[in-house]
Parts: sequence; C-alpha cells; structure tokens
Amino acid sequence: MLGVAVAAVVVVFFTFTFIFNQPDTSSMCYAEVQFSLRLADQQAHTVAIAGDFNGWNPQSNLLEDVEGDGIWTGTLKLEPGRYEYMFVIDGEKWLPDPNAFRYVKDGFGNKNAILEINNCQKS
Repeated sequence: MLGVAVAAVVVVFFTFTFIFNQPDTSSMCYAEVQFSLRLADQQAHTVAIAGDFNGWNPQSNLLEDVEGDGIWTGTLKLEPGRYEYMFVIDGEKWLPDPNAFRYVKDGFGNKNAILEINNCQKS
C-alpha cells in the first residue's frame, strides 16, 4: 500500500514539474540584426528577407522604406548560428544581399548570402 502512495506522489510531482511549469527562457540569447537593401534605380512595392531562419517564406519578414528613398530596412532577432538568406522584391525577384561578406551557391543558379552570429545578448 505504501508503494502505491509513493508512486502516486511521484506521478503528481512529475506532472506538475514537466507539464504545468513554463520552460525557463531566461538563458536564451539573441542578436538584433539589421538588414538593409538600397534600390536606387528600381521601384518596389514590397521587399522581404527570406532565409532558413524563417523557412524561406517571402512574406514572413517584410522590410520598410520609411523615408521613401529606396532604402529598405528591417531588424530581426536571431539566435546564434549560421544562416543563408536572400532579399525578395515584390514577392518574385530573389536577390542576394549585395553587402554580404560571404555567399554560397543556392542550387538554382544563384547564390545565398551567409550570416553568422557568434555573440548574443540575454533576452
């Protein structure tokens, strides 16, 4: 009988510990990365950043041209790691970041920009 009571207490303990407690995210860290693309001689309605950090979704992270001067910017919070990305103009034209330091072939005849994040700040 004592064994059943101990087992019940253990089950209740683990239930509350692992199911009802929120995960501790205080040790998570990120880097704020600003992306910028200047389109001096090209009109665009939308510019987005797509990469392996957002499943290559060209609608996930839209950039803004706040001043209407052709400079599209946006900031993302990314965890440390290596990321490949491209800009997407008007949902159709994929363009590698002309300011990236490194590139890799994308398998479709173009190249992806590479971003590496090594340092971060606590969230």
